[in-house]
Amino acid sequence: MYTNLLFQSFFYLSDNFLMIIDSDGNFKKVNDKWKELGFSKEELIQTPFVNLIYPEDQAETKNFIAADEFSNTASELKNRLVSQDGDILLIKWRFLKIDSTEDIIAIGKDISDQTRQQLTYEAFTKDLKEKSKKLEDLFELSEDLIVIANADGYFKKVNPKWIEILGYSEAELLSTPFMEFIHPDDRSKTTTMVRKQMEGTTAIKFENRYQTKSGESVWLEWNATSVDQTGDIFAIARNTTAQKKQKIREQATLKEVRAKNKQLEDFAYITSHNLRAPVANIAMLTKFLEETQLSEEQEKLTKLLTDSTRILNQTLHDLIEVIQIHNKDNTKLVEVSLEKIVKEVTNQLSGEIMSSKAEITTDFSDVSIVRYSEIFLRSIFLNLISNALKYKSPDRKPVINITAKRLKNSIQLTFSDNGIGIDLEKYKNQVFGFKKTFHNNIDAKGLGLFMTKSQIEALNGTIKVSSTLEKGTKFTINLNL
Repeated sequence: MYTNLLFQSFFYLSDNFLMIIDSDGNFKKVNDKWKELGFSKEELIQTPFVNLIYPEDQAETKNFIAADEFSNTASELKNRLVSQDGDILLIKWRFLKIDSTEDIIAIGKDISDQTRQQLTYEAFTKDLKEKSKKLEDLFELSEDLIVIANADGYFKKVNPKWIEILGYSEAELLSTPFMEFIHPDDRSKTTTMVRKQMEGTTAIKFENRYQTKSGESVWLEWNATSVDQTGDIFAIARNTTAQKKQKIREQATLKEVRAKNKQLEDFAYITSHNLRAPVANIAMLTKFLEETQLSEEQEKLTKLLTDSTRILNQTLHDLIEVIQIHNKDNTKLVEVSLEKIVKEVTNQLSGEIMSSKAEITTDFSDVSIVRYSEIFLRSIFLNLISNALKYKSPDRKPVINITAKRLKNSIQLTFSDNGIGIDLEKYKNQVFGFKKTFHNNIDAKGLGLFMTKSQIEALNGTIKVSSTLEKGTKFTINLNL
């Protein structure tokens, strides 16, 4: 009786699934654990055990029970139970036949969480191995120089790029204090940076020079950080030697160009100023000649001389104007009203505007005041408006439209007209050239657009042109803020 009571207590209080089934697999008795599947005991007693098994596991479970291999010793089986809500539990069973009966007692332990944890661990381990393999591949194949260094000042691990760039063997790189590979002039700042990294600072785009085994200097740009409390430093360096050399060449070229430009400006300035007096004297002498009695042949020669002197004098005047573009007084920035500039320029060109019946419209609603060189701005407006009048179409009244628009980092001015246009396919690279003209206009000097572009670029702006023959031209200017 005591044994039976003990069995009953264990059967109903156990935290595992307990059941007694007959040899056909029909439930005869179940404990309260089965309620977790959502079925009542009455429902279970009327249902074959195998019907609660996940479909893919049913055949194996049937065969296991039919085999009757657990008469003397307990046998184990794993299968999946399906709850009334469709949840799936993985159960590990132990089956044993009850003495002198055909009934079977079975105890099942829910190992779902344990299995999930195992699967999660295995998946995590697999993922970690895959990531480690990828990191190792990255380390080995990277075009950058990757290194792990310790707090004692030695490299612990270097990738093959170090050997390729510096020319040392891996053994040499790992057995020598890394400071000895650094250019002597850069050791002090590198020591400071290493100390900061050990204190927790991350190095971003830190630059120093390493020396190769053959004695050449290699520029490296570093991103580095301390890994953990061990003081180890993980760092990636990009070889910037080619860019550095290119930058040095560009700086040297720029310095040389500036020096030559200064020489040319000085030469042009001295030459133009020194020639003005002789040219003025020639002009005066030709005037005296014109006032004397000359033969017909002499008059022709005098006229040629007068024309040549006038052209030479104008060229000198233009040259001086170009030279003075970079004059500090000319590039002084002030607040300038666009309406005021337009009014001044249209007053200056009033004769041409009236005779051609030109219509000039403006839209400065977005921006009406700009901070710019007033001298340059007046010159730009004068050149572009006078150009539009000069190259108007004989078939229609000139219409010139000027707008101003505020962009993110600039003010955009546009000058558009309905004139004869420019053949950009033919003259695209000459539009802003010095003394370049594109029409048979006797007033064209080829200086206005050159001056305009030079003045705009002197203050880091840009100018572009678009044009269609017989339809008109549009100039787009961006003035840097």
